[in-house]
Amino acid sequence: MQRGDGANFDPVLDTPIPVRDPLMLERLKADGRALYEEFRTTPVGKHTPNLQFILQLFRGAPVPGKYALVAIEPHRRWVLAQMTGRRGDPVVTYPDIAFTDLAEAERTVYRLRWKQLTGETIDP
Repeated sequence: MQRGDGANFDPVLDTPIPVRDPLMLERLKADGRALYEEFRTTPVGKHTPNLQFILQLFRGAPVPGKYALVAIEPHRRWVLAQMTGRRGDPVVTYPDIAFTDLAEAERTVYRLRWKQLTGETIDP
């Protein structure tokens, strides 16, 4: 099976991130573009409380299907990956989705996790 960007993926891994407070999620979705812009300009460092909340949801999401980055050349090259959540199984890597800019790689993971969380796409 292929993702919209042409990468193969396991549909079992593309499960939504569960949210305990749907009302809070709706409020955050309304600010989705602004939250992404904040992350886009400052992927590392201090964030507003709403962005910090989103990042904590991303980080606390269930492991199966969680997007991540794998360094294939330390500090130089990364590929997109997804964790299976099954002990002993390697992460699923997408070698055709590679990055030489860590900030751009982080932005991509943010957008993918946002889609898992909200079902909505944020354009770069």
